[in-house]
Amino acid sequence: MTTQTETKYFDLHTSGIGYLNRFRQVKPNQGQSFYSCTIAALRGNTDNTLYTYFDVRIVNEEALNVLLNCMDETDKDTKVLVGFKIGDIYPETFTYQSGNKQGQTGVMLKGRLIKLNWLKINNELVYKPQHLSAVEQKQEQQSDIQNNQSVDQSVPPVMDNSSVMVQDQDKFSEVFLSKEDPDFLAKKGTLKQQGYRWNNERKSWQKSVAA
Repeated sequence: MTTQTETKYFDLHTSGIGYLNRFRQVKPNQGQSFYSCTIAALRGNTDNTLYTYFDVRIVNEEALNVLLNCMDETDKDTKVLVGFKIGDIYPETFTYQSGNKQGQTGVMLKGRLIKLNWLKINNELVYKPQHLSAVEQKQEQQSDIQNNQSVDQSVPPVMDNSSVMVQDQDKFSEVFLSKEDPDFLAKKGTLKQQGYRWNNERKSWQKSVAA
């Protein structure tokens, strides 16, 4: 009689601070679609900051929910700074398709985004879990040295209210969006344009209203 042995793994985790961009849904020819993003991780002297780039698959559900509610795939100028933890990084080569390096071989570090420690948009904190380790708290404090200036956002499409629920409570209006809605990103963008902010605790969009 044979016994089943427990599978064991070696963990390789990379953590730091970086700018998150190119948040997108990837639809491969084979297999299920998934969400991905690029992180430009900060390193070196604060007076002469250098960057290391990671292209990561988002495997943490809470991190994905935060990004779906805080970002648009079309956002190209908004500065999003995050504290991150990436698992199992590895190099992958590619060929430049345009620019001065067209035809040359480049290298991109791949990995899995397994945690967001916090997230700031244009220097405003919009997400942070209740409990952070000492290292994560230090990273958040270090993020304040980055000069994130506000930028203008493009006007999103007009939102159709067919799949949202709106509730007027004490002094705010609350909107719930479904991630299954095919127009989720467009509707979320419209809420942001109208002044709504994401409430991670209630998992809803809220805006203060006159009493």
